[in-house]
Parts: sequence; C-alpha cells; structure tokens
Amino acid sequence: MAAAEVWFARWRPRLAYCSENQGCGCCVDIWDVEAPAEAVAELPEELSAMSEWSRGKAG
Repeated sequence: MAAAEVWFARWRPRLAYCSENQGCGCCVDIWDVEAPAEAVAELPEELSAMSEWSRGKAG
C-alpha cells in the first residue's frame, strides 16, 4: 500500500519499535509500531488500527 510506504519512509528511523509485517502481504499488511506522537498523528486514517499489542501499550 502506497500510503504505508510513504509513512514508513518518513518515520521508520524514529520508530522505537516496528514488527515484521504480520499480514499475508497480498491483501493484508499488519505492523506493530511504537512511534512518537507526531508520527502517530500523521498516520493515514485508513492505516490506523488497534491490536492486542497496542492496547497493552496504550494503557
């Protein structure tokens, strides 16, 4: 997905954590990331989701 590639190109160097792609890669892409608040704010709406991992981080 182009939106994910653009976001990762900008923010990957500043990510505290980024998992391998946990999706199938053909129609689903899933990453767990720990990122600065400004990076999360720039995450395109269509790419944002919660997981068991991120719920644990959120609080």
